[in-house]
Amino acid sequence: MVCERNESSHGEKKRTKWINRDREAANEHLLRDYFVFDTLYDLSKFEERRISRNLFLRIARDLECNYEFFQLNWDARSKRDFTTI
Repeated sequence: MVCERNESSHGEKKRTKWINRDREAANEHLLRDYFVFDTLYDLSKFEERRISRNLFLRIARDLECNYEFFQLNWDARSKRDFTTI
């Protein structure tokens, strides 16, 4: 998301430019490709990134359980925030 906040010489704030990145669709795409039961890519493709899928998911789960930053939240627009994965 790109935000631009500029103030003119008179102290007026200009409208923030917001770009829709469709992060919900991107999250669904990521899950569908790598993490659901019938994935698009097999384990060998995931492990080309030098970590096993099970280890990655265990780390993600531990982060989500132990740190509030990684827990699911809702943003100011009442949209679901980023997931841990």
